[in-house]
Amino acid sequence: MLDAFEAPSSYRFEAELQETPPRHVPEEFRKSPYFARQRNSIVGLLLTGVLCVAFGKLPILKELGLYVVPLAYLSWIGLGSMVLGACAWVSSRVRRGPVEYVEEGIPLVARIREVVLRPMVLLNGQATAYGFSAAIEYRDPETGTLMERRVDSRTFSASAKGNYRTSYRVGDYVTAVYLKSNPVKTLRLYGFLEFRPELGLLRAEAAQPTSLPKLVLAVSGLFALFGVLFWNVYAFARFEPLDLTFAQIEAPMGVGGLVLGGGLLTWLALRQARLRRELAARNEKALAAGEAVELESQRRGMFGAHGILLTLIIVFGAIALGGAVVLCWCCTANALLDKSKPEFRPVEIVEFWQTTHSFLFREYEIEYRFPREQKTRKLVSSPTQMRQFLTKRGAAEVYAGRFGWSWIKSIVPAQAPDQAQPMN
Repeated sequence: MLDAFEAPSSYRFEAELQETPPRHVPEEFRKSPYFARQRNSIVGLLLTGVLCVAFGKLPILKELGLYVVPLAYLSWIGLGSMVLGACAWVSSRVRRGPVEYVEEGIPLVARIREVVLRPMVLLNGQATAYGFSAAIEYRDPETGTLMERRVDSRTFSASAKGNYRTSYRVGDYVTAVYLKSNPVKTLRLYGFLEFRPELGLLRAEAAQPTSLPKLVLAVSGLFALFGVLFWNVYAFARFEPLDLTFAQIEAPMGVGGLVLGGGLLTWLALRQARLRRELAARNEKALAAGEAVELESQRRGMFGAHGILLTLIIVFGAIALGGAVVLCWCCTANALLDKSKPEFRPVEIVEFWQTTHSFLFREYEIEYRFPREQKTRKLVSSPTQMRQFLTKRGAAEVYAGRFGWSWIKSIVPAQAPDQAQPMN
């Protein structure tokens, strides 16, 4: 329990707040975290714009733009980024932002009753942004009545929450500041404005720098992960067997679901249990020192902050994903390890398809059917390959497959088999 609120007679406001408004903003504040973030945002937007415009002129990116839609508009994206950067620069010169608190703010003494690190933004039950929240008490400057309020710091991403701490402790007498225009709504803790590097919201002590081998391994692992995911999607469309039965897929799907899916679920459960143990230990230490306690989101599941329904979706999704991954690998091996000779079979071209997915990726497919078949099939193609067709007649280059799963390597315009040019 805290004693009765009584501001110490020796308490002094920060030097820049001791003058009467309007005040001068100290020059060293231009190096504060607030101004540093502002500058970094502007420079980042302008630099991104310049690089996008420059790379947008490269022929290879124009070719890739046929498949990855944003790359086709890279120059326009760059121009847009530069415009946003220019607007941000103008805004930084026109808008006063937190500087107004230094120039015009009215300081008062407050006491910290509680300080926590809590989720500020939730997306599908997962905390995506955190911030420090402090419960304070202070005396109303006009009536002298003891008031209570909760004030928050700015938010930061969930992945960065370990990079921040706060200088505030329970029982501390601190400086709050408000604007005359609306004292209640504009009340802020002065340290949360981030002008003083030693006050309020602080960067955590620098950890040991990541070693070069670990950095290379982390970056390589990230690229490998996305590469595998992309290849799985491409491989199933590119090497899909002509007639795939349940008997053929039950073994790879079962092994993948058990090994990959089960392994992923086990890792998620163990990781979540470890994170909760670490959180409990940190909170116990913080409570003893009067420091900020981290709050969890309300829903808690085996694999994170999920309800029962989402937990079941994660379980079945992981098992299905593991099975699909192994099936794609089997399709890849069936095609790439195939040593059989090609058989050219006539096909009728039904349609050429160009499909854009989520305005990001563009897919090209040839829809075809074999003679005396009503069923149509599709094969991944390219604009160059599709432009070679002058008629609706084609020849499919069919292979037996390493596992006996027959598949099509390419479809070319109808011509003699010895003149056909298979697509690589």
